[in-house]
Amino acid sequence: MQVNFIRHVESRTNTRDFPVVDMPVGQQTTQSRSWLNMNLGLTEAGKKAALDSARSSVPIAGMTFASRLVRAQETARLSSIGDPNIVVSSLIDERSFGELVLLSRDEIQSRFPDAPHEKRADPINWKPPGGGESFLEVVDRVARFVGMLTTLRGTVETVNCFTHDNVILAARSHLQDPGISDIVSFARQNPINYGAIYTFEL
Repeated sequence: MQVNFIRHVESRTNTRDFPVVDMPVGQQTTQSRSWLNMNLGLTEAGKKAALDSARSSVPIAGMTFASRLVRAQETARLSSIGDPNIVVSSLIDERSFGELVLLSRDEIQSRFPDAPHEKRADPINWKPPGGGESFLEVVDRVARFVGMLTTLRGTVETVNCFTHDNVILAARSHLQDPGISDIVSFARQNPINYGAIYTFEL
């Protein structure tokens, strides 16, 4: 069975095209960024890229999964041939960055000055403050997702999973087993592009 992990295309979250929220500035950081801005849809450029992918590169799938975030689901709908029945799974959600969600580097340095150093010291086990996930925890839930996919063997030949860059890194770590530390180092130098497709055989 062929499994394709596909990163969503460009979204308004990625370009920081945030809506104006009528709440005090102090609350915007914790509330609007965490709930509203983190889950915005695609930009016009992203929509065009998804449609172009449907014509050129995204495989036709017998089953389609997407994370709970709008940008992954919109990419799935626009990139798929026909009208896919999308199965939404929290197991392939974007990594949770806790209170660091969408903060700029300056804001992180001001509010959480130890966070950058702690992340560099142990990028695999480091947890963002405020309930964020370590990369190892993302690997664990992706492993559970892959375990679920193995039950589909013999029923579908191709599965498309529309998700996020940290999830794709976790899938590579789990399925290709190059070593988690090597994956993290590689990712720093080789970011996963919008719409990138990583294919595995189960």
